[in-house]
Amino acid sequence: MNDLDIMTDSSEIVHYDRADIPLYIRKGKLSQYPEMRALCHWHEDFEFIRIFEGSMYYFLDGGSILLKKDDCLFVNSHIMHYGYSDCGRECVFLCILIHPDLIAKGSVIHSGYITELKKMLPYIHLKHDDPESSEILCGLDRVYEIKENKKDAYELEVLGILTELIASAYRINMKKGDLADNADSRLAAYRMMVSFISLNYSEDISLDDIAESASVSKSTCMRMFRDFSGLSPFEFLIAYRLRTAYIMLQETDKAVTDISLACGFNHPSYFSKLFREKYGCQPKSCRSESNRSA
Repeated sequence: MNDLDIMTDSSEIVHYDRADIPLYIRKGKLSQYPEMRALCHWHEDFEFIRIFEGSMYYFLDGGSILLKKDDCLFVNSHIMHYGYSDCGRECVFLCILIHPDLIAKGSVIHSGYITELKKMLPYIHLKHDDPESSEILCGLDRVYEIKENKKDAYELEVLGILTELIASAYRINMKKGDLADNADSRLAAYRMMVSFISLNYSEDISLDDIAESASVSKSTCMRMFRDFSGLSPFEFLIAYRLRTAYIMLQETDKAVTDISLACGFNHPSYFSKLFREKYGCQPKSCRSESNRSA
């Protein structure tokens, strides 16, 4: 099972292929993620997604798009996103992350093109039959092939191709002639509220408490959670508590009742009901399955 390493502000700790080179190239399946859904997150890296088989929905910038076979997606830096299946449909995909600092850092190229690209559209969705898609598709396939062969200094060859693809993303952005709205202040407020939940999920917290943590109104709080996570604040809180309980069941020997209380559920029966609805099994059964697979 795969899962993301997420900080309290929803940023992902990216485990690069090499710790000293901020580059990540992996082929994955949605079935490797709990409930075939990645956690909502963001990172500084530019991200490319290429669909090999099947399809998946991708949540970006407050809405979802459907990615089909041979579709490509460019996700800009600092954009909240995640991939998921709506009905258990499998998807095999390529995910490539490259940190902006890898591209001519300290040069006029970086301070100009790369800095400008980060202010542009939050994402570019290229369908398999779009005119611009073939160049991106071939480039991503070539990157994956090079990574798999792992010849000496393959990162240099990969960096050259990805630089070309990012240049293509820049040109496509310019052709669209549309700069994304500056959502930094909204995103900062949302991260503050997510951080508040991560620190206080075991307590009895209300919508007022969550909104107050970022000094926004309740209506603004609700709108931000819908835009960035697709959930209401209460749904996000419950999902966070259940996910924390799931991890505790897998990684500790604490009693189910103790875990439910530690995760903010005052009634174990209510906790078991919600857990069964989300994971399809009772908490004790989840622990038993984990122990058998270990």
